[in-house]
Amino acid sequence: MGGRNVSSRAAFLLIGVGLMLAQNRNAPVPLWPQSDRIPSDLNGNYVFWDPRAWQIVVVLTGALRGEPNAAPEVVRVPFRNRFDPHISAAVSVQNELYVYKYAVQNGPAAKDSIKSWAIAVPCGDALLTVAGDHCGGSGARPPVAQTAEQVMLPHLKERGCHTTCFTEAPQSPGSFPDHFEIASSYKPGLTTASASNYPPFEVPRDWPEPVLWQLTKLGDLSWADMHVATVGPRFPPDLPLASMAADFRDSVTDLVQARVLQPDSSFVSEARALFSRIAETGEGGGAAIGARPSAGLESEILQAAILSLGVRGAQ
Repeated sequence: MGGRNVSSRAAFLLIGVGLMLAQNRNAPVPLWPQSDRIPSDLNGNYVFWDPRAWQIVVVLTGALRGEPNAAPEVVRVPFRNRFDPHISAAVSVQNELYVYKYAVQNGPAAKDSIKSWAIAVPCGDALLTVAGDHCGGSGARPPVAQTAEQVMLPHLKERGCHTTCFTEAPQSPGSFPDHFEIASSYKPGLTTASASNYPPFEVPRDWPEPVLWQLTKLGDLSWADMHVATVGPRFPPDLPLASMAADFRDSVTDLVQARVLQPDSSFVSEARALFSRIAETGEGGGAAIGARPSAGLESEILQAAILSLGVRGAQ
C-alpha cells in the first residue's frame, strides 16, 4: 500500500533526538515487513522501523482515526540521522587540570547534517568547564544533564551526565570540523560521544496518542543518537590505580567486541594485557606498551593511559 511522506511544518510535533550508529542493535519498535505489506495482525503496534529505506512506517488504522470501517493508511516518515561522525581528542595538563581538545566532523559518507555533539562526563566534577562558541562560552560552567547509558561502553551500567556543544552551522556531509574543549579535574579514560540532528523526524501533533507514544521509543538516546568512542574526563583524582586500569581493560574489551578496535592489533593486545596486570596487582606505573598504536583511537588510548596510569609508550 502506498504511503505519503511527512514534511517539516510549524504545526508538527518534534519528537526524538538522533539515531544509533550501525543499527545492529534491536530497534525499539517492530521491523516493517520486507513484503511492504501491513501485517495481518498488528497486535497493537502502529509504528515500525524500515532499515532499508531508513524510515519510520506508521499504520493509521480506521479505528485510530475514528473511522472503524475505513482502510488503514500507511505513512512513511523520513529519519534524518544518517551521519558519518568523526571525533579526535587531544589531552594535556594545564594548571593541574586536564584539558580535552576535540575536533568533530561529519564525514563524506553522511546523508544528513549534524547539529550538535554531546560528551558523556562525570556528574560530580565541580571544576568541569567547557570552551567553545556554541557550548556556553569560554570558561563557562556548562549545563550538564542526565544522559542515557554509555552506549559504546556497555560494561558501565550507571547513567552519567553529558554536556552538549552545538555546531556553528549544521555540519553537512564532508564539512570542515568544529572545535571545542573541556577542562576537568578528572583524569582521562574512554567515554562516549554522541552526534545528533534534533529533531530527526517530525509528525503531526494531532495523531492518535498510542501512535505518538510508540514514536517516543525512537527518541531514546541510547538508540537515537549516533555514538562514537573517544577520550574524556572519567576518573576522580584519588581513584586507585587498579580501579582505573580495570576500567581501561573493560573499555578496550567493549570496543573490541564492537569491532571499533581490531582484536588482531598488537597494540590492543599488549595494552589490554598491561591494563589487566595493573588491575590485578595495583602496580605497574611506568611499565611500557611496546607496540606502537595506529593513528586515531589507539593513539588516544595510549595518551590517556600515560596520563592516568603512568604507563609509557614505545620508544
